Amino acid sequence: MGQAMPVSYVRVTGVQRITPRTARVTFTGDALPRLMEDRPDQQMKLCLPREGRSVAEGLLPSTTSALVYAEIADAGEELELPAAAGGVEVRWVHRDRGGSLVAAVRGAGAGLDGVDAAWVAGEASAVRALRRHLVGERGLPKGAVEFSGYWRRALTQDDAPAEEDLAWAAERAADAS
Repeated sequence: MGQAMPVSYVRVTGVQRITPRTARVTFTGDALPRLMEDRPDQQMKLCLPREGRSVAEGLLPSTTSALVYAEIADAGEELELPAAAGGVEVRWVHRDRGGSLVAAVRGAGAGLDGVDAAWVAGEASAVRALRRHLVGERGLPKGAVEFSGYWRRALTQDDAPAEEDLAWAAERAADAS
């Protein structure tokens, strides 16, 4: 039998409904500092920062404009950005209407003229397609496009790496060299 996985206990101190399908949960507890140990068997769940956080906390300079494409389930998932987000335009792409983030960005045409940097995150194959579009068709330098595929459609973290994953890793390694 395998070694027992350590269990850490934390206390939920807040739950805030963000959208009909998303909740923000706040934890406290003495175990929290130990949850980020540097060891090979460490297992953690990924939590993304809430939309608009960079603008609300002043992480995006007020002189910077941003165009955001966000794919969501439906109109009920749309969020209001803080008033500080004056230079931020959000284009919501609804999956329930057959929307596709990749198609929306590719179809932006002149709407992306003047874009000199991009940050792309989401499902791995969509992120890869968007990066290739931005670099190959829009002409952005590879170094100007930050990208991260957080998950693979229909697969779990326990599935073996697929050919796509190996291609993704090779692309990341090539950019690093």
